[in-house]
Amino acid sequence: MKIGYVMVFGKMKADLYRPAESIKEEMNKAFKKLRETAEKQGLKVLLWGGPLGMSDELVVVFDVGGSMDNYLKFLEENLAALPFTNMRTHPIVVM
Repeated sequence: MKIGYVMVFGKMKADLYRPAESIKEEMNKAFKKLRETAEKQGLKVLLWGGPLGMSDELVVVFDVGGSMDNYLKFLEENLAALPFTNMRTHPIVVM
């Protein structure tokens, strides 16, 4: 068994928390930058969106390629630049 993915739940940063239509372009830019930064560190953003039935405003799924090392390094180096806060990370084991 190894960790193949992580699901990250969190809250949008205040500057991105507005009605959907007025923020669409900024959100796309923020997540494009997130995707590019993650790829430089060996991660892949598989999807992002809003979870239903939860108090969290955002979910992001990363492919970590079998190890949490790159993900933890990514957080260490980019935490302040992420477009979300109050993160909860759920590792997903693959067999």
